[in-house]
Amino acid sequence: DNTAQLIVKSTDDDASVGPLIELYRDSASPAVSDSLGRIEWKGKNDLGQDVTYSFIDTLIRDETDTTEDGELRFIVMRNGTAREALMLGQDSVVFNEGGQDINLRVESDNQPSMFFVDGGNDRIGINNASPSYLIDALGTGTGSNEDAVLRVKAQGTSDRDATIILDA
Repeated sequence: DNTAQLIVKSTDDDASVGPLIELYRDSASPAVSDSLGRIEWKGKNDLGQDVTYSFIDTLIRDETDTTEDGELRFIVMRNGTAREALMLGQDSVVFNEGGQDINLRVESDNQPSMFFVDGGNDRIGINNASPSYLIDALGTGTGSNEDAVLRVKAQGTSDRDATIILDA
């Protein structure tokens, strides 16, 4: 049935973490690239075959005392192949590591595509889900100061402190 199959319940009455699920790899010789655990989501395809549609994986990137680093990866099935959609690492956050035709969209309170990366056309839209240029920003069309598409401002004492140079 569709009721919960596993419930982890905490009845503690304080501000501490709870409930807590711990995946613990108790290795006598930890090393870089050791997998620390994986959570998988599986289902069947139209031929009745089992498919892992997505999973979260975590790895050791540095096991050295006081400089430990970890990595968390989100993998999703795309056109029959597992692809890394998001990686949270020791020195970066990477979307679309495999360079697939995948778009990135950030919504604001009033705009569904406040920031949009068109993965297939290598363009960025600001308030624009169909950018025609490398960076394509759209204003609201009201004619007010709030309609400005881009503002670059520098604080300083010289006129040169606020100069913008465009190189064609």
